[in-house]
Amino acid sequence: MNLALFRAFPNEHLFSLLLRLYKLSGYGDFITFQKNLGIQDRFLHATKVFSSTTEKLITHLEDRDETIKAHSVIPLWQMSVGQIIDVEDISLQLFNHMNEQQLFGFDTSWHSCKKCRQDDLVTYGTSYWHAKHQLPSVFECYKHHCTLDKGVEPIKNLFTEILPHQVVAWSPVLSRISGDLKCWQSFVWKIDVVSHDQPSIVADIKHRLIKLLGLNIQSLPKRKAICELHNPHFESALGPVLIKYIFRDYTRSTQRGKTNILSSMFANIHKAQGVRNPIYWVALAYWQRTKLGLN
Repeated sequence: MNLALFRAFPNEHLFSLLLRLYKLSGYGDFITFQKNLGIQDRFLHATKVFSSTTEKLITHLEDRDETIKAHSVIPLWQMSVGQIIDVEDISLQLFNHMNEQQLFGFDTSWHSCKKCRQDDLVTYGTSYWHAKHQLPSVFECYKHHCTLDKGVEPIKNLFTEILPHQVVAWSPVLSRISGDLKCWQSFVWKIDVVSHDQPSIVADIKHRLIKLLGLNIQSLPKRKAICELHNPHFESALGPVLIKYIFRDYTRSTQRGKTNILSSMFANIHKAQGVRNPIYWVALAYWQRTKLGLN
């Protein structure tokens, strides 16, 4: 199948397009359909960006730059990578995700908007998963500004072959939305817009933060001391509601002692492999937004 002959719907996530085309293909099972495209992936998660599946889907489509910008959340991840994910020179397969599925307070399953589902069914005869609904920690629709939905039985993996109109029951991703969360979401949206329009600015935020916090040093004990100094100010700036929404460790007891997000990022003796979810860097930028000129 030549995917370039098929157009993704507006802001349709790449994995949603893959699933939708499988349903139109007549193949007997999803994995056989994928193999025809040189793909074999049983884990199609909303938080998954760096993979051969994503890379091959982008390669199959005509306009790589437009596909990355309009049909994925890849631009925001430039913040974590610390460089522009060039449309020609950098393969997404060069990067790996850190194992962070259990670290966030916000829901990470596939999200949908009721009004979008209704509009899409009328316009296209089907619903689909929108890329911008999957931006990490965002809880409102980018078009209708209503609260996003998650499945009562959360849709974690599109390998289950479920499009939004096939979900049996929905519930809101958040039942109570505070002013702090609204401000946070506005900032995430702002960073996402900049990541599309001025990617070099977003790619540089990570390096500016490291320098601003005095963490551009090799000594692990010194970095740890700086993190211990800064972390209370970071927690205070975000406030209890927001920091619990972002980081699950603030809502539960831990055997690792007092939670210190900065130490986990910059002074962890057990160096984790892979690229961190950009929400870590967005949180630091939100704290330091005035000094970074991001207000």
